[in-house]
Formats: sequence, structure tokens, C-alpha cells
Amino acid sequence: MKSVITREGIYFLFIVTIILFGSVFRAVNQMMLLASLMCCVPLFITWRIGRVSLKNVVVRRSLPPRIFAGEPFVVQIEAENIRKRKVFSFGTWSAVAVDRIRPRRNEQNGKKKPEKGYEPAVYFEYIPEGGSVRKSYAGRLPQRGKYRAGPFSIQTKFPFGFFRHRFEQAESNSERNYFFVYPKIGNIHTGWLKQYRKLLGRSQERNLRPSRISGELLGIRTWQQGDAKRWIHWRASARHNELYVRQFTMRQNRDCAVILDLFQPKEVQTAADESIQRENFELAVSFAATLFSKTFSRNGIRLFFTTSRKEDDILSGMSSLPLTTAVLEILALAEPKADDALPEKLMRLIPSIGPDADVILVSPCPFAKYAEERFKDIDSSARLRTALRRLKIVDTSDTHLDSYFTIE
Repeated sequence: MKSVITREGIYFLFIVTIILFGSVFRAVNQMMLLASLMCCVPLFITWRIGRVSLKNVVVRRSLPPRIFAGEPFVVQIEAENIRKRKVFSFGTWSAVAVDRIRPRRNEQNGKKKPEKGYEPAVYFEYIPEGGSVRKSYAGRLPQRGKYRAGPFSIQTKFPFGFFRHRFEQAESNSERNYFFVYPKIGNIHTGWLKQYRKLLGRSQERNLRPSRISGELLGIRTWQQGDAKRWIHWRASARHNELYVRQFTMRQNRDCAVILDLFQPKEVQTAADESIQRENFELAVSFAATLFSKTFSRNGIRLFFTTSRKEDDILSGMSSLPLTTAVLEILALAEPKADDALPEKLMRLIPSIGPDADVILVSPCPFAKYAEERFKDIDSSARLRTALRRLKIVDTSDTHLDSYFTIE
């Protein structure tokens, strides 16, 4: 625990010093006694009580399960005074718990200079002995990535404000000290549906099969045991003098694979070009995150996800919250790469998915402009040519992106 004299304490000492020197030069015993009392009693009480009040305070945090860049979130803070109640004991007054949130992009990019973090503070008026108090603070993190929370710093200037006592709480292994900030989530409009005429792996060319649940109207048929009464077609029933019910269609879902292209062209001449490239890359990451968070959030779809980086695995499974969370964690840490492994990834992905699966490539740069350079061996590989014909390209550098994808 560290104790530092505050500005108020310096002013108080200055006044005491003037009184002390004045009493010495004037030889006034009463003023010397007053200066001694002012110097010893208030300062000692402030120093001692402040240190004792923080000695047994433990602070815990509760982070929200999912945090998205640019969206507000709330962190619950609980401060507990573990001191047992005694006759001459007291609680903790005017305590400030300062949290620390630091990005970990430096560790991933190899930078030595630490980035500036955030230090939200929560004020606790009083924490009783053997009790706890809960409060919260709200925040908004503008950039995606992995962040580190803690350790807590507990401070107080109680009772007179002459000293600031600060106690650095040790990190607990049971707490969640690291968390992800997922990419920004946007809105995919009908323009994207018009461009590709597919959503959730459905298309007009797919085979339809009859179903008893609500969907598109396929026709009418005679009533069977188990049909819902609300689907009875009363006009047809009256015309044929027997019960007829509406028959609906249920579309079958195919697999859907999403590839995030991390390829970064080297044609960067000015800082403005670099800024535009970075903006297009963030749009690509947000588009992929929106697909899994909103478009692919319903059940019954088998999904695949990977990036163009050679080291990244291919995630697969039915649409579910664990799969979406795993994809969002990868997207939170995604960074553009100069090396290109998209051809190898396509060769690995295509055998894993169905022959009629949708393959969506989300690219931050014009795909056709660099396709010849990136796929030099396409003539010698029939499988690669087939894979390229199945790609549905989403180019976030396209000026028409706003027609089907926007970020609020």
C-alpha cells in the first residue's frame, strides 16, 4: 500500500509551518502547542485511518458475455469489506475502485511501446464491515481486439484528504481477466439479396418439398389426420363437399461457407491510401461478423468459416451460439497479411462442403484486379478452377457497398 500527500495536505503543512516558525520567533508557547497539535493529530489520524480502511477491501468485476466495438456495455463492480465486525472497528468510507483496461494488440504485432488504455473509476460512499456494495460503470470501446482487464487499484483520501492511500489488488485466477471486443455489427439490406439472390443458403432453384408448417403456399390437398384446423381451405372444401387444407413448402437448407480474405495489396503510396485500405478491411471484418451474428443466427444451417491465412483452421458446425462466438473471436483478432494462402485454403475447404454449398468470399480489395497474380497455377488445377466458379465475392472496396451493407 502506498500513501502520498495530496495538494490539500501540502497546503495544510504550509499553514502549520508558518504558525510554527511564527511561534518560535515570537516565543509564544500557545502557538507552538497549536502547531504541534495541528501537525501530529490530523496528519496521523488521516494516515492511519486511511490505510486501515483499505486493508480488507476486495473488489470483483463481472464482464458482459459479449462486447461489440462501438456499442455501450455495462460492467458490474462489487466491493466487499472482509473485516469482521468488532467493537472498535469501522467500515470503509469514500473508496474509489479504479479498473484498468488495456488492449493486447501490442503483443500480437510485436510492438514494445504500450498503447494507452482506459481507467474507469467507481466511487463507493461506504462499505460496511462484513458487507458488500455493488455498483457499475458503462463504457464503449471503439476498436475490436483482445483486452486485458485489471488489476484494480483501490484509493481513498478519507477522512481529511491530506493523504491519498492506494492499494494495488492482486489479480485473481478465478476472474475473467481477458475479454474480446467483437467487430462492429451492421445491417445487411435487400440489395445483397438482389445481387446474389440467396440468403441463409436458400435459392429459387432449390427443390421444394411439402410441409405442414407455415411457409410458401404450394397448393391444396385433402384433409389428413393431424392437420391444423386453421389451414382448412373453406372455399375448396365447400366446392368439393369435403375438407381441403392448404399445403405449404419448406425449403431445404444447404451448407454455407464464408472466407475472410486477409490479402493486402502492396500498392500503398500515401497515408490516405493506407487509411482507405484499413477502412475497407474493417468493413470486410464487420460484414463477416454481421453474417454470423444476424443472418446465420437461426438453426438448421451448416456453416463453415475460415480466413485466407494458412495457420487458421476451418471452423464448421450447425449454426449456434458457440460457433458464432468462436468466429467472432477470430474476427476480433484478424489483421491484414501480405502473404497469400487463399488458393491453398480453397483446396482444403471445397472437399469439406457439399457440392451445392454457397461459398462467400469477403474481400477488402477488388478480387478480379489481383486474381491473375494470386492464382498463377489455376490452369494446372481443375479443382481450383471449379472452386473459383463457386465463389460469391463481396468486395468492401466497392462504391456500391452501401446499397446492401451499412454500419450505424
